[in-house]
Amino acid sequence: MTRRQVLKLVLLPVLVGLVAVSGTYALVQRVAPEPPEEVQVVAAARAVAAGTTLAASDLVLKAVPPALTGPETMSDLSQVVGKVTRVPLVPGELVFRSKLVLPGGGAGLGTHVPPGYRAVTVAADEVKAVAGLLQPGDRVDVIATFSQEVAGAEKTRLLLEDVQVLAVGKATEVAAGGRDAGELRSVTLAVTPEQAIALTLAEETGRIRLALRPVAGEWTRGEIELTTSSFAAGGTARLRPSAGPPFRGTAAVFEVPSPLLTTLGLGPRWPPGMGERDAAFLRALDSLVSTGKARVVARRDLVGGSGAPVRWELESSVPVTGRGSLSWLNYGFSLEVLVAGADNRSRSLTGVAQLRYLDIPKERAEVAGDGSGVAYPIEEVRPGAERLTANISLGAGNCLIVYGLLGPQCLTAPEGFSRLALPAVLRSEQVIRGNSEMLVLLWVGP
Repeated sequence: MTRRQVLKLVLLPVLVGLVAVSGTYALVQRVAPEPPEEVQVVAAARAVAAGTTLAASDLVLKAVPPALTGPETMSDLSQVVGKVTRVPLVPGELVFRSKLVLPGGGAGLGTHVPPGYRAVTVAADEVKAVAGLLQPGDRVDVIATFSQEVAGAEKTRLLLEDVQVLAVGKATEVAAGGRDAGELRSVTLAVTPEQAIALTLAEETGRIRLALRPVAGEWTRGEIELTTSSFAAGGTARLRPSAGPPFRGTAAVFEVPSPLLTTLGLGPRWPPGMGERDAAFLRALDSLVSTGKARVVARRDLVGGSGAPVRWELESSVPVTGRGSLSWLNYGFSLEVLVAGADNRSRSLTGVAQLRYLDIPKERAEVAGDGSGVAYPIEEVRPGAERLTANISLGAGNCLIVYGLLGPQCLTAPEGFSRLALPAVLRSEQVIRGNSEMLVLLWVGP
C-alpha cells in the first residue's frame, strides 16, 4: 500500500467527522433558542416611605429577566406616578401593583399598622391621654380599673405594656408645637388580636387610662394589680414576673459587605425583616469573620430565665428642648427577646427589634451628637422608629436573625432633614455609602 493510500485511509474519516460535527453545530445554532432578553420594569430609585405619593424622580426602569415579571410588575412609569405607596420601598426594589393605592384610596392609617397587629381606637380625654400631650409614635401602658360587680373587688391592673400610639385623634404625624388638648377625643393603638379583645372588654366593662413610657424604653413583663382592700391595708402594687425556662444566648451585630450577603442566603438591600437560620448559616458567618471579610461590631452574652424579656440596647442621645425644659431624646437600636419552651431541644422566641431615629433639619444636623450640648427645639425634630416582630420556634443550634434593619435604607430622611439613625459604633461609612449592611444575630441555647 502506497503512502498516499495510507493517508487517504487515515485522513478521510477524520475529515468526514469534522464536516459532520460542524454541520450539526450549525444546525443546533439555528434551532436552539437564543437566551431571553431582559425586560424593563418599574423599580424604586430611592428609599420611599409608606404613604408617599410617587413622582417620576422616585422611580427608575430596571432590567430584569422575564422570569421575574408578571401581573404585579409594570413597564411604564406613567402607570405608577401619582399613586401612593402602601409600604416602604428600598432602592432597587421592584414596584408591585399590590404595594400601591390611588390617592385617597386608603393609604392612611393602614400603612402605619405593623404586620401582625391591629389598629384599635379608644375614647380619650385630657386626663386619660396624659394631659393631651401624646403624639403618634409614643409608646404607652394601658391601665384598667374594674368595679366590684365586674371583678369581685375594686381592682386596678396593668392591662397592656409598651403599646405603640398610631394616631391621636385623626393625626398620624407628630404635631409641631403640640396640639390643643381640648381637641382630643380618641387615641388609636397598635395591638395584637389578643390584646384587641382584652382592650375592648376592659373599655366596655371598666375604665382605662394611658401611661406614657420614656423614649429610651423601660421594660417590664408580668402582672401588677392592686385592690382597694389591699391598698387600705397598706399594700402596694408590685410586679410579679411570670416564670420562664432558663436559657443562654448571644446577641451580636455584624457588618457584612453587601455582595457577600448572598453567601449567607440573604440579599443586599432586602427590606428589614426577621428570620430563622440553622447551624450552616452560623458556620458561614463565622468563616466571613475569621477571614476578615466581615467584622463583629458589638457582642454581648445573655442569660435569662425569669420570664422577663432580655433587652439589648445600643443607643446615644441628643439634647432636645421642649415645653420649657431640657430633655434628652434617645435614639439607637434595641433588641428584645422573650423565650418560652418546655425542653432543651427547642425554644419559642418572641423577638422585637426596633431602630429609633431622629430627623433633624440639615442646617443643624452637623452638630448633632458631637458632645457640644447644642439643643434642638422639639418642634423642629421628627422622632420615629422602625419596629419588627417575629414569633419563631428554634431548634437546637438554630438562631434568630434580624437582617437589613441597619442597612442604608434606614439612613434616608425626608427632604430637608438629616437622619440620626445609629449610635457612633454603628455609623459605618460603608453602610452609609450602601456598600455594607449591619446584620443582627441572636443565638439562643438551653
